[in-house]
Amino acid sequence: MSRYWFARSFPLSEPKATRMAPVSGEGWAVVALFVGCLVAGVVGLATFAFTYRQPGVGVVTLLGFTVVGAAALIAAIRLRGDRAHTTEEYRLGKVRQ
Repeated sequence: MSRYWFARSFPLSEPKATRMAPVSGEGWAVVALFVGCLVAGVVGLATFAFTYRQPGVGVVTLLGFTVVGAAALIAAIRLRGDRAHTTEEYRLGKVRQ
């Protein structure tokens, strides 16, 4: 069994609730990467808008960083997500990694 980085936040009895949350250090690192991309994009937006007076370039920078971060997060969840167990089961030790 491969090691999972994310798990469901809600039990399987709620099929429409498919939110995933990190259950390992690697999962939290991917979340941190996503947040870092958002911060870098906002810094780029502010730099281009206020320093260079080119807000269009800043918006493109923000969108670029957002797309890269979101793509990494979504790919990690799809590839390393445990859809059969919940984060609560991992926290209680019912699931071995």
